[in-house]
Amino acid sequence: MKRILNVTPLSEIGVFVAKLSVGFLIMRHGLPLFDRVEMQNLSAFLRESGFVAPVFMAHLAKATEFFGGILLGLGLLTRIVCPMLAFTMFVIVWKMGDLDFLQQELPTLFLLFFLLFFFHGSGKWSLDRWISEKWVD
Repeated sequence: MKRILNVTPLSEIGVFVAKLSVGFLIMRHGLPLFDRVEMQNLSAFLRESGFVAPVFMAHLAKATEFFGGILLGLGLLTRIVCPMLAFTMFVIVWKMGDLDFLQQELPTLFLLFFLLFFFHGSGKWSLDRWISEKWVD
């Protein structure tokens, strides 16, 4: 019973599964980066929403989601990529949802996960840890 109630070993597994899942989900949101029509539609939407340099911003947001999701899922550069992903989600909630976190549930959840992963770090099961143990020190 004590082993089941001890959270330490299971917490790293939970963080790993969450990072892998959230990384995959946000990566899928970045897939329109490779679809010209989708990017034109997003750029037009951003232009109508008042964004400066909407084509650049659309590509930047989708590239951050796609490549950031891959890096997050692998546990590589977690503390670098999470602020970028969190900022992207904050802009979505701020600009497209008028800072209504309750109406923008999905970006808000992503934002909270990215903050959690930033503060927690890469965790035990990550490429960051493997690289630091293998080549750093």
